[in-house]
Amino acid sequence: MTLDEILPQTGKMRLLDEVLAFEGETIRLALVVRSDGLFNDPALGGDVPAYVGVEYMAQAVAAHMGATRLRNKESKRAGFLVGTRLYESNVDSFQPGLRLTASATCLLLSIEGLGVYDCVLEGAGVSARAKVNGFLPKDDETFWSTVAGPS
Repeated sequence: MTLDEILPQTGKMRLLDEVLAFEGETIRLALVVRSDGLFNDPALGGDVPAYVGVEYMAQAVAAHMGATRLRNKESKRAGFLVGTRLYESNVDSFQPGLRLTASATCLLLSIEGLGVYDCVLEGAGVSARAKVNGFLPKDDETFWSTVAGPS
């Protein structure tokens, strides 16, 4: 499976580079921190602030949801980052060129589409983890009409 099949993000907003493994409840992906990305901070010498690790993890969650959808032969749907808890990183920033592995393990997935994931980022000298909550509506049309209200 390719990232094009499972992730809605494209261009510079796609922060993940490769699917390494997808085994039921867990997905592992690789990424290289870019030097020309959207999140490089001149105040950090061009490094990416460690809090962007939450977005790396959120994209890993989206990849898991997309891979599960693909495996189940379901149509592509929009997903949402609901929030994160307990984000911890042993570094303040990620240096461009650093290769990281992002993994997301589904701990709970409700019938309504709310998922709770244990996420980990690892690389040379880097360890970060968090619980990330995502939402994948079962039916895009019903969801968007509920959110937007009657037209």
